[in-house]
Amino acid sequence: MSHQNHPAFRPYGRPTRITVTRKTTAMVLSLVWTITAAHSQTLPQREPVFEVASIRPTDPALILKLMQLPLDDGRVTIRGLTLRQLIQYAWGNVGIGEGLHASLVSGGPAWVDHDRFDIVAKSEGTRIPSRDERKQMLRDLLIERFQLRFHIGVKETPVYALIVGKNGANGIKMKARTVDDGGAPFGMPFNGLHIIGHNVPMPHLVDALQAVIIPLTDPDRDALPVVDQTGLTGAFDFELAWSGDQTFSGDRGAMAVDTSTAPELFTAIQEQLGLRLELRKVPLEILIIDQAEKPTDN
Repeated sequence: MSHQNHPAFRPYGRPTRITVTRKTTAMVLSLVWTITAAHSQTLPQREPVFEVASIRPTDPALILKLMQLPLDDGRVTIRGLTLRQLIQYAWGNVGIGEGLHASLVSGGPAWVDHDRFDIVAKSEGTRIPSRDERKQMLRDLLIERFQLRFHIGVKETPVYALIVGKNGANGIKMKARTVDDGGAPFGMPFNGLHIIGHNVPMPHLVDALQAVIIPLTDPDRDALPVVDQTGLTGAFDFELAWSGDQTFSGDRGAMAVDTSTAPELFTAIQEQLGLRLELRKVPLEILIIDQAEKPTDN
């Protein structure tokens, strides 16, 4: 873009002859600094976008669920996900599990739950977008390539409300963290049916519980959304271990810890965290798909 076409460019008039003294030099330098500072504060930063992006149907013989977003080179690689699953991640909050719960996305043609797609994209420029920026970039990409149109509604929805235990805040068994307390930085690795969390905010804990509450071992429980109603703020250290089929963990963790003597998940949450999951109905926002079209080959 030429200077003449740049929105911040303004042509100057005929130069004026001035006599330069120490005082005028100081005034000019001060004026240049003021203009530069004002310009840097008022010029809006351009939102990052994908420089190149390819979306193709997944080879049925090579279906592999894969999502790589927090990479250092600005690349995004997603394989074998349906459009509904893509929407779940892109419009979710934290994204450790499925992001936005499946029950909170409705509508759309039948293929949004069956056809799977591979996405390979690269952000433009040298700056590496943040995780939140990349999720916004994915939203923009889905809207553009799938001609996605939707609206937001509100619906009374059955949920698992995460609340403090019977003894209230005094019964919390997680260790509260404070800023610069010298403790371990944020981390929440899965090791089979075992999680050790460090400096974990409540939204991340809720999302982790959502990821492991899929009822693979207990058909009497539904995979409902998990909603934080603890009222707790800040971050916590904790350890959570529960029993069940190791596939319940989604194959997370390179080494599975023996949790055969641990309680089932809902009991473990009460005994080890001082929290509990309670079945409730709450009004939640629902993303309703109005239109979606399969992307053309690219």
